[in-house]
Amino acid sequence: MNELDHTEGILVSLRRIIRAIAIHSRQLATKHHLTVPQLLVLREIQRESDVPMGRLAAMVNLSRPTLSSIVDRLVRRELVARIRDGHDRRIVRARLTGAGEEILA
Repeated sequence: MNELDHTEGILVSLRRIIRAIAIHSRQLATKHHLTVPQLLVLREIQRESDVPMGRLAAMVNLSRPTLSSIVDRLVRRELVARIRDGHDRRIVRARLTGAGEEILA
């Protein structure tokens, strides 16, 4: 197999993966009204309850502003609550609500 054939094979495989992600994303949006990034955020909050927003951004590999807008939408849907740290009011933590737990179940 020459280099061009190898590169073409990789590109075809990547295209299949991208298509599978797109199909899964549409199904997720239709069934649960969630985007893939929202689902990733919910899962990470579930794994580590009361997670600080900065740490959560790093965990899901998103910028803080992007994470903040995703969490805003999840808060509006009452799937996530923002909790201020009791000792340091600058720290904001994300916590799943009962509705958030249910949607993940």
